[in-house]
Amino acid sequence: MLFKTIIKKMLLSISPTFRKLDSSENKILNKLNLLEERNKRLEKKLYNKSDRQEEILFILFKYIMEVNKGLKLDTENIRDYVERNKRYYDCLKGYPDIVNPKTYNEKVQWWELFDRKDIYTTISDKYTARAYIKNNIGEEYLVPMLFKTEQPEEIPFDTLPDEFVIKPTHLSGAYKIIRNKSEISKNEIITLCNKWLKINYYDSYARWYHKNMKPSIIIEKLLKNEKGDIPDDYKFHCFSGKVKIIQVDVDRLKNHTRGLYDKDWKILPFSWGFPTTKKAIEKPEALDKAIHIAEKLSKNFDAVRIDQYIIGNKIYQGEISLGHGNGMEKFTPEAWGREIGDMWKLKIPE
Repeated sequence: MLFKTIIKKMLLSISPTFRKLDSSENKILNKLNLLEERNKRLEKKLYNKSDRQEEILFILFKYIMEVNKGLKLDTENIRDYVERNKRYYDCLKGYPDIVNPKTYNEKVQWWELFDRKDIYTTISDKYTARAYIKNNIGEEYLVPMLFKTEQPEEIPFDTLPDEFVIKPTHLSGAYKIIRNKSEISKNEIITLCNKWLKINYYDSYARWYHKNMKPSIIIEKLLKNEKGDIPDDYKFHCFSGKVKIIQVDVDRLKNHTRGLYDKDWKILPFSWGFPTTKKAIEKPEALDKAIHIAEKLSKNFDAVRIDQYIIGNKIYQGEISLGHGNGMEKFTPEAWGREIGDMWKLKIPE
């Protein structure tokens, strides 16, 4: 059948599941006749989320179209192309232009597929990133680490302080805050850590720089502000080594909202991923110092997010994050996706 011939020629590197899709020859020919139409029209006419076969088939047609427009993708990365297009549609109800990306989210998709350097894995791993942070801004900005292991059964609960934080080094946004270790179940913690160790973001989200991370667990000192609360987490979106947007997330575990500011602490008129917070967020006392540190850490990257905890005049460096939100968070108004995209000067080969 024509369908099987196309799949075998194009997708030898994709799993056999994709090569077993079946359809009538006439149906395939009818779809092939539509390839010259605009991409948006194809999306509306052919995409059928309830049918996985149709979904993958459409994305493969999109791939053919983009190859015809000049897309050059290594065959081993076609799996990533398919998975990222699927997830992008699920989140944003559309498909990215990967040949000529303009919005921030489209540029994340291009970057994930084409800009692959070992340093991205290094800085995204919470443990290996510590050396990068130490070498660039100094050890005093590191959150004190109490223990590291690849075997959760080795965690020395008896010698740890009453309060601490447990984190997997290879995941983002995963952590467990312990406020009183006498009230915890050691077995539950060990089970949770073992569950984390089995997760790979490459398998789950097609984030290639997570593929070769060595999963491990770190235990850090629990940071608290003057009131004894968990300090706010300030996220500095940097482009070409300059802070452009400062993000503050509020009530992440209950009613997640987000504040967005420029470097002069003026509220920006858009939302990104979550509704704009109604809470008044005071300008941090050490904002200028924090911006200086963020720009120093980001100087070698076209686009990166630098996370910090600010407690009075003291700054602790948190995650260094690439491809914020996996390039799949909605901008409202939509025009801001292009506005932020223009800040990112992608080095796309001719």
